[in-house]
Amino acid sequence: MKQLTCEVCGCNDLMKQDGVFVCQACGCKYSLDEVRKMMIEGTVEVQGTVQVANAAQVSNLLKMAHSAFDSKNYAKAEEFCDQAIAMNDKNDDAWALKGEAILHQINKDNPRVLEVNNCFKNAFYSLGDNLDAGEREKRIDKIIQDLKGCLEGNLIYWINQFEAGRPSVASKNKIINSYNETREMIQSDYKEFGRDPQSYLRIFDEWFLIKCNAICVSAWKTTVAYNYFRKDLGNYGASWNRNPNEREYLSSDVFRPAEKIRTTFVDETSCLIELLQFCETLFNENTSPKVKENIYSNIAVFYDIPIKQVSYQYKITTEMNGWGNWVRHEFYYVDRFLTQDSQNYRRKRADDYKAKEAGAIEEGKRKAIERKEAYWKAHAKEKDELTNEKESLKQQIQKLRDEERSIPSRDEITIKREQIESLNAQKKGISLFNGKERKAIQEQIDSLNESMNALIEREKAVVMNKITPLSKRIEEIDAELTKER
Repeated sequence: MKQLTCEVCGCNDLMKQDGVFVCQACGCKYSLDEVRKMMIEGTVEVQGTVQVANAAQVSNLLKMAHSAFDSKNYAKAEEFCDQAIAMNDKNDDAWALKGEAILHQINKDNPRVLEVNNCFKNAFYSLGDNLDAGEREKRIDKIIQDLKGCLEGNLIYWINQFEAGRPSVASKNKIINSYNETREMIQSDYKEFGRDPQSYLRIFDEWFLIKCNAICVSAWKTTVAYNYFRKDLGNYGASWNRNPNEREYLSSDVFRPAEKIRTTFVDETSCLIELLQFCETLFNENTSPKVKENIYSNIAVFYDIPIKQVSYQYKITTEMNGWGNWVRHEFYYVDRFLTQDSQNYRRKRADDYKAKEAGAIEEGKRKAIERKEAYWKAHAKEKDELTNEKESLKQQIQKLRDEERSIPSRDEITIKREQIESLNAQKKGISLFNGKERKAIQEQIDSLNESMNALIEREKAVVMNKITPLSKRIEEIDAELTKER
């Protein structure tokens, strides 16, 4: 008789538990009939029973894998996926989940992005031929979405490391290499899956540019500039004395950067510039002018700010004063700064990028106009309807204003004005010495003015209540006709 051997992992340690035999290595379960057949010399056909048992075991393993993944125990999730794949290497769910589990374990010492990519490829090739076209497309879409998320997640990891580990040539190059590798994978995978990658690659490139620009700004604020300026970051050390060899007597706890800090500041700023300049090489007709504007603006800033920055030396000296006493002095003086050639070079580059920024702003305005024109060319009927509605509303408003000038109460207003004019004439004819009579007439004039003004305001309010919603609708139409597309 043969020795009992697990058909999944080859282990010889099978123990009976609850009426079935369980492999102590992988957990695969066998019925009593299956064990009897396994002990008989030779080959015995037991596919049906074993396949059912394996399917149940795979389902159980995947449940545990998903549970471990949800609990962020990614190594255990990967282990369960491996066990499920060992039993059924055509399970697309197991391959896809394994890819996601590996992604969460990637770090600078454990770069496994190729494994992730291969897992999703295996998930694609594990799709059964018995799937109908609709279900197959749905599964492929899910695999592609998960793959994109994983590849983008890997790239985000390295982008974030640029700030977390301090900007350096190595971390900058890692981002660039990861971008190139990821883009190649996307192109290859999409074609392999029977999809056109160009539409997504345009989105991917724009996403990458935005992420790189954001991380450079963040790194500048939290590490690069902060390490140099510290509490003076808000005004970039504008209050510092930068006259070479001039003493600046300050308390010893006032921060002034030493040469090592200044050199680090310049070097790290250069890394920011170089990463954004790589982004600049990716610009094309599909790149948003706003993205270009932001990147050009930041490069200009990163060239400009270090121009006037210096390093300081802190010194303590003692000297005898006029009374014969020794006096201790603590002071800083400017130690090192960029050469004139370096300063001129940086100014020239900053000016170049400010000009590019201005060009991007103009490009944005031009493209906005082009988009609007193209939109309304394609929606000419809608534009005509809005334009006609606007003209009709303007005519209604004009009609209301004309009616306001001919409303019945205008006669009453005219009468009151005539009465006021008559009283003013009477008042002029009365001697200044007859104060009481003049005062009585003035009171009549004031009363007429008050009632006339109240009548005018009431009439205006009636008309404006009709005009206001019409004017508001005209504003809405103008906003619709002029908004960016």
